[in-house]
Amino acid sequence: MIGSTSTERIKHHPRFRELIRRRTRLSLGLLVAVLVPYLALMLVVATHPQSLAQPLLPNTLINIGIVLAVGVIVLGWSCTYFYVRQANGKLETIVRQILTEAGQ
Repeated sequence: MIGSTSTERIKHHPRFRELIRRRTRLSLGLLVAVLVPYLALMLVVATHPQSLAQPLLPNTLINIGIVLAVGVIVLGWSCTYFYVRQANGKLETIVRQILTEAGQ
């Protein structure tokens, strides 16, 4: 029974709603930031693959498609890193504050 009352205090804490709102906004923003370039790249691969086969510079083996694909991967890693930093920084601070004020 004690756990359920603690859970109820946490769920009704005003900062808990803020935590959920901030985490959702962060997650959805990063999802869009990763998904849109990925889907755009897949759309170009499906519709105009010859444009991705163009060399990046004359007389090189690296083409535009490789650069864009690596860019999408690096973007995904970067967004993951940013999320982890935010979750372990600002969001974790809010969690600690909620637990302290809820009597945990």
